[in-house]
Amino acid sequence: MDEAIAALKTAIAVAPRDAQLHGGVGRLYLQRREFADAERELKIAIQLDKGNVVYWKDLTATFYQGGNYAAALAGYDVVEKMEKTRRWRVVYSRALLR
Repeated sequence: MDEAIAALKTAIAVAPRDAQLHGGVGRLYLQRREFADAERELKIAIQLDKGNVVYWKDLTATFYQGGNYAAALAGYDVVEKMEKTRRWRVVYSRALLR
């Protein structure tokens, strides 16, 4: 995992505005239980790609596993709203195709 984090950090140095790179390294930090580092990277990923529910889910998991339950509850609210919006868009687009 250390090699993966190092590789992603090298890639971030080349492409600092790539949300996927920040999200990937954030998830690896979460898996290592390095919550402060995970939070930092996932917040950057969210800034770069606000509509990506996966980054929000990972950030919420970071808060929860790190013991920040108030932030985790707020994160769950964001994820729930995003999921509802996404489901509505799918239903609406299917209706338009009929």
